[in-house]
Amino acid sequence: VGGVAEQFEDHRHGRLVDPSSPQDLADAIAQLATDAGMRKRMSAAARALAEHRYATPDMVARTLAWYAQAHAAFSQSQEGTAS
Repeated sequence: VGGVAEQFEDHRHGRLVDPSSPQDLADAIAQLATDAGMRKRMSAAARALAEHRYATPDMVARTLAWYAQAHAAFSQSQEGTAS
């Protein structure tokens, strides 16, 4: 699925498989089903990544920065158009 590979590392935060390969998916599921240690490590790493990337203060700061950038770009595009 688009964007997932850029957000997560295979075997660290979860398993990434070719979406057009049922066999790759089956292999990943079988591996996770039989390796509790891997499941525990990957789930802990994925949770830590999510808590770091999506903490409320950081998300608010990034959202405000995006709006400030969008506002500045809009304001710049409007210069000279007012009569």
